[in-house]
Amino acid sequence: YLRDYLHIDDAVEAFYCAGKITNEDKIKVFNVGTGKGTVLRSALEQIVEGANALTGKKSRLVSVEFPSAAYDIEKRNSVVDASSFRNLTGWSPNGKMPYCQ
Repeated sequence: YLRDYLHIDDAVEAFYCAGKITNEDKIKVFNVGTGKGTVLRSALEQIVEGANALTGKKSRLVSVEFPSAAYDIEKRNSVVDASSFRNLTGWSPNGKMPYCQ
């Protein structure tokens, strides 16, 4: 399944931009994300590579089956369309996470 990973700095900036919305008519619920889907395994592989580079140790991933008891909401892709928030505030993610590219 695809997930939309957002760097914490981008999330903080989005909250800051949301706080600057002054017209009450424009205040609503927004989705904030990169709009780019990444397979969880790919994201985890990049985290392991980064950890290996930082520590000098050799870590590895161990694959397991997706839990059969997982909620249905976890068994789907989740990629965000942040265009309405971007259009209102001018915000866009900087994509500082390597696996958001």
